[in-house]
Amino acid sequence: MGLLQLLEAWKQVSERFPNAILLIGGKGPLRGELEEKIADYGLSSKVRLLGYIPDHELVSYYQAADLFVVPSQALEGFGLITVEAMAAGLPVMATPVGGNKEILAGFRPELLFKSAASEDMAEGMIHMLSNRKLLPSRDECREHVLEKYTWERVTDQVESVFLTALGDEVATRC
Repeated sequence: MGLLQLLEAWKQVSERFPNAILLIGGKGPLRGELEEKIADYGLSSKVRLLGYIPDHELVSYYQAADLFVVPSQALEGFGLITVEAMAAGLPVMATPVGGNKEILAGFRPELLFKSAASEDMAEGMIHMLSNRKLLPSRDECREHVLEKYTWERVTDQVESVFLTALGDEVATRC
């Protein structure tokens, strides 16, 4: 997921924004290493490992946050967590990897980090947090999701692909 790179970036972000707190949800085999890095980087008061967050509590976390960061390092497919956070009205910044690149480039390309490197994540977060007016509003985030990623919209797009393919097939038979 890129959580180690995010912690590296957070060192710089927390120097610039000493009251900012990074919340990391989820459980997995990296917990011990994350705890070690948090201690090594002196971030114990700046990072909270929340563990598993039940689905029914996610919206509350999204709505309480100022920014959601997706630090993906390798292809992850669609980017459901990105759309989920945006649907709750939360601006998302992400590495230009997988579906996040597609989702954010068509919305607000400045929300994409230059790369998956921790330095670029830190630079991007510091820039956006220093210029909060550049962040999309909660309504803008939700509207983008409603325009592009509802089940109705996605099924229309899939149907269009099938019809185009069938049209090409029929045209080549004639």
